[in-house]
Amino acid sequence: MDTCFIAMPISTPGGLIEDYDNDGDHFAHVLDHLFIPAIENIGLKPISPLTVGSPVIHAEIIKQITDAQLLLCDMSTLNANVFFELGIRTALNLPVCLVQDTLTGSPPFDLNLVNHHRYNPSLTPWILKDEMPRLQKHLQATLAAGDHNAMWGIVGLTRRAEAPIDSADPVAARIELLENQVRVLANFAQEGVQNPRSTSNFLRPLLAKRILWVDDIPENNSYERSELERAGTFITIARSTAEAAEKLGREKFDLIISDVDRQEDGKRHRSAGFELLQMLREELRIYTPVIFYTGNPASAAKNPLAQKYRTPVAHSSKQLINLVSQELLGSGG
Repeated sequence: MDTCFIAMPISTPGGLIEDYDNDGDHFAHVLDHLFIPAIENIGLKPISPLTVGSPVIHAEIIKQITDAQLLLCDMSTLNANVFFELGIRTALNLPVCLVQDTLTGSPPFDLNLVNHHRYNPSLTPWILKDEMPRLQKHLQATLAAGDHNAMWGIVGLTRRAEAPIDSADPVAARIELLENQVRVLANFAQEGVQNPRSTSNFLRPLLAKRILWVDDIPENNSYERSELERAGTFITIARSTAEAAEKLGREKFDLIISDVDRQEDGKRHRSAGFELLQMLREELRIYTPVIFYTGNPASAAKNPLAQKYRTPVAHSSKQLINLVSQELLGSGG
């Protein structure tokens, strides 16, 4: 019989236990009463992490992730181990059925672009009666979509474009994707994934957002970059407008941070940031949000292009981080 490996939280994170009715075994109950019956009803044999004997990722779990016809991935609580398992499955370009409960915020890794199912975490009989067929339908739709991973088509291509590797080598590209995901998850776990409320308001949702930072002296922004990278963002550096245009032509970014005054081609360009903004909006028709980071914010804010395109300006690391939160999440950090 074909199998379906279940990647999911095993216990309820302490910082979220009140949200799950103080039930430390909530996800074990979801496994028993929703996931396993739904998988069995579509003719697959469910394999859970508990079945293979340990919450720690080891060789047997890797084998199950590799060999299963389908992976059911529950992203609820944004558990680091779950995303590591998802990364392995994605790197292998094998099908994944993504689910997430309605208590968890927006999914990371641009997974809002991939079809995923949101379920009601309540285990009352009248809720399960509706949730069971909905989950089964989503499982069957994933199987019907074929033997490939939908996430690979979105994330794999963009991450591959940034790496200095042969784009014709899919194995190398997938390894690079996996390495980047592991790096992000390691940073995320260090910030307290098991106690999410101890982190700042903006850290968790910025997981895997892509930022292009345009500055001729990126060393001056090392603190700010480290803070954003700790939050799980991917930051790509461009030292000039031309380099920024090249990178934007190859990869999609969620946000652009730019200085205003910089050296390019041996010459000082006092309005380089505005020239970049004009090129993006009027020539390339790229509408990615832009934030100017400058020591002269009053002058930058008065620039006609900054006003025309409503481009925010930051002059301190705290203000920059708050603006990044606002632009990427739609609310203050």
